[in-house]
Amino acid sequence: MHPSLAPGTPLRLVADHPRSPLSPLARRLARVLEDSVLGSRRNAMLASTTLAAARAERDDVEAFLRAHDARHPAPSAEPTTAAPSTAATAPTTPVVAAAVAPAVSAR
Repeated sequence: MHPSLAPGTPLRLVADHPRSPLSPLARRLARVLEDSVLGSRRNAMLASTTLAAARAERDDVEAFLRAHDARHPAPSAEPTTAAPSTAATAPTTPVVAAAVAPAVSAR
C-alpha cells in the first residue's frame, strides 16, 4: 500500500467515502500512485538484471584473460644484452683504426 493511502490520511478518508465528489479522483490518484510504484519496481528489477548480466560477462572475460595469460606469458620487460658494437671496441692505434673504419661505416 502506498503511504498516502495509509489509514487516517486525507486521500484515504476521501477514498473511503464513495459518495464524496472527490472519490473518483482519489481512486484514480491511488491507482496512479500504485502503478507508479509498480513501474519503479519493474524498472529496478530490469536494471538489476542488466547489471548482473554485465557483471557476469565481465567476470567471464577476466577469467578468460587470466587463463590466457597463464598459458601465454608476456615477454620479459628486461632489456636483452646486445653484443658490443664494433665502434665501441675499435682499436685505438691509428693504423688499425683506419682499417676498421671503412668496415664500420659500410654498415
